[in-house]
Amino acid sequence: MASRVTKQAASGAGEQQAFWRSRIGSRLLLSILAFSSLVTLAITAFDLFVDYRAGLSAIHKELENIQTGYAAPLGENLWNLERKQIAIQIRSIAALSGIGYVEVRESDTADSTAFVAGVGQRLAGAAERRDIPLPCNCGGTPRVIGVLHVEATLDRLYQNLYHRALIILAGESFKIFVTSAFILFIVHRLVTTHLLDFTRNINQYINKETFSLTA
Repeated sequence: MASRVTKQAASGAGEQQAFWRSRIGSRLLLSILAFSSLVTLAITAFDLFVDYRAGLSAIHKELENIQTGYAAPLGENLWNLERKQIAIQIRSIAALSGIGYVEVRESDTADSTAFVAGVGQRLAGAAERRDIPLPCNCGGTPRVIGVLHVEATLDRLYQNLYHRALIILAGESFKIFVTSAFILFIVHRLVTTHLLDFTRNINQYINKETFSLTA
């Protein structure tokens, strides 16, 4: 009798341990991981898209501020050919966050004699580029005397998005693993254990009936 109880207990423990390595347990775990990963990737992609749009909007806002604050003064200085003032203004623009290249070009004269001043280097990679007309009241006649060319790099925005993606994916991967293990444990405790107990009781009943018929 004692040996039978011991065998039944050992059998139950073995069935419980086998669940974690069984085909059902593996498929359930893979299904939870796959679904959680897809949801996480979708949410992460949406968050990164929102951050990208916000970063791009901030760059556009910066370019609009440059146009509002510098276009008219640069136009007047270009008309008066105030080289020193022009140099100071374009250096201050180039010092703004994300600005890689600034150029002022006179547009109403021949290319060979046109005044050109630039700060920085032209950006070869991803960048937002804008040509801002420089107006002036030239001798009482309003007109556009030149162009302010500004290039804002997107490298910093992409780097921030990359680092944010790594942080999000690392944190979400850990949460997915912990949540999946917890769900699998709950399913095993609340469902699988009862099914195993039910199966053992049925087997015991069948064995008992078989023994009664053969006795």
